[in-house]
Amino acid sequence: MILLTGCAAPVPQAPATSALQIVPDRLYFIDDAAPSLQVVRRAIDAAIRGDESKLPYVISFVQYIDGEGAENYGDLLNNLQRAVTPQRFQRVLTTLDPKIRQMATDCMDVAQHLRKSVKRAIRS
Repeated sequence: MILLTGCAAPVPQAPATSALQIVPDRLYFIDDAAPSLQVVRRAIDAAIRGDESKLPYVISFVQYIDGEGAENYGDLLNNLQRAVTPQRFQRVLTTLDPKIRQMATDCMDVAQHLRKSVKRAIRS
């Protein structure tokens, strides 16, 4: 069963205390056990504000995605890495289960590669 979490109406967001706010408008999770979009948004805001328990929690959601969802979640993780600093993100990443860590880095790499390819195509 495919759970399209992003099909719900937008959820109002309280501003994060960080200068950067990440507000995913849709996420495609493949499992009923996946969190709701509201839970993901609150966890992202908390991670940006410095809640040390929320950053690994957000990264671990990668286990609920595939296909296009992986590309979208890779973008989200790349943005989150910039928001919390690459050093903090990498430090937390090294504490995660190797399978989750690999899935997260693969999604981030695919998203970066696709973004660069699109930029090249637009310039051509």
